[in-house]
Amino acid sequence: MMKTGGRDHTGRIRVHGIGGGHRQRYRMIDFQRLNYEPGKENIPFREKVVLVRYDPCRSADIALVAGGKRKRWIIATENMKEGDLLTTSGHIGRMAVSANEGDSHPLGALSVGTLINNLEVEPGKGAQYIRAAGTCGILLRKVNGTAIVQLPSKRQVQVLDTCMVTVGRVSNIDHNKRIIGKAGRNRWLGKRPSSGLWQRKGGWAGRKIRPLPPMKSYVNLPSVSAKA
Repeated sequence: MMKTGGRDHTGRIRVHGIGGGHRQRYRMIDFQRLNYEPGKENIPFREKVVLVRYDPCRSADIALVAGGKRKRWIIATENMKEGDLLTTSGHIGRMAVSANEGDSHPLGALSVGTLINNLEVEPGKGAQYIRAAGTCGILLRKVNGTAIVQLPSKRQVQVLDTCMVTVGRVSNIDHNKRIIGKAGRNRWLGKRPSSGLWQRKGGWAGRKIRPLPPMKSYVNLPSVSAKA
């Protein structure tokens, strides 16, 4: 993975405190779990976990799954291990499915109160929310073809019930408990120290209790056919 040093396309620093670090190799993660093989559209499929390993480019662990004639990397869930069978289906039935951890279903097929991760905000676009280590969301309710999900930040979002999610909590739940140990380890991670210049704290430094932002809705986005 090429290092940017916090600079944008013009060469100017946009984010301070980034630079150096150990060289990283990027694994192409398939965030679109409902990705059918050619000729097998609309058929639920199962995949087997071949390997669960550390990924230097993200906080969560990743899993190599195989099924049919392909293999791909996905975000691993908390208790995922080698040999597990994962089910992926895009069907929404009248009754809620009894999904296991690591399975992927539309929000409309799951029961209220299910812990979820890797949430899509547009059907077929791929997971964009709840991908960090140890995080999970909660399916709060389903209303008129939409679903309301509580994010790890306690904020609520409203998406179509056809958006795919993964059941369970993201892996590596002890990521926030790791001990850096020395300044050099942060340099390995590509984090540079601050300048050390003393700066007086203004009014922003005090404790603030702000109300949660209003629920964000993604259900009025134009469809792909409308754009075409």
